Amino acid sequence: MYERTSVLYESTSVLYESTRVLYESNSVLYERTSVLYERTSVLYESTSVLYESTRVLYDSTSVMYESTNVPYESTSGLYESTRVLHESTSVLYESTSVLYERTSVLYESTRVLYESTSVLYESTSVLYESTRVLYESTSVMYERTSVLYESTSVLYESTRVLYESNSVLYERTSVLYE
Repeated sequence: MYERTSVLYESTSVLYESTRVLYESNSVLYERTSVLYERTSVLYESTSVLYESTRVLYDSTSVMYESTNVPYESTSGLYESTRVLHESTSVLYESTSVLYERTSVLYESTRVLYESTSVLYESTSVLYESTRVLYESTSVMYERTSVLYESTSVLYESTRVLYESNSVLYERTSVLYE
């Protein structure tokens, strides 16, 4: 069973494409969503306005990223637009009684430099990746969450593992300070 739906939204410079595929022969449900996003950054200089576009391509299997830095010179500030990378893939396997769901999100927040007051400020950059795997056949539940915080030179990684077969709960938290 194959079903495909393509929708293009041109308002607010957003392109959206959705593809849904259902495989019934091997009892596998696969759903894919591709989002093509194009936004527009604005550069203000006194009375004139300059437009520089930023293209971000989202794909469920691969990520293509293309950005354009936008300098913001008013009030003696340097502005660089936010970069967001998002990748999402959901796969359900019914034949082997395994539920696998993976969501990877790479997020880099806005970076702003203030020169007027001689202050250098850089906001937090967060890399987030979450992987959740549920094994029903072996009665094992595994969930892992890795978070990297680059602000204040701190690297944080958390791993949570739940074993139901032998009634053991294991949770690990690692914190690295540079």
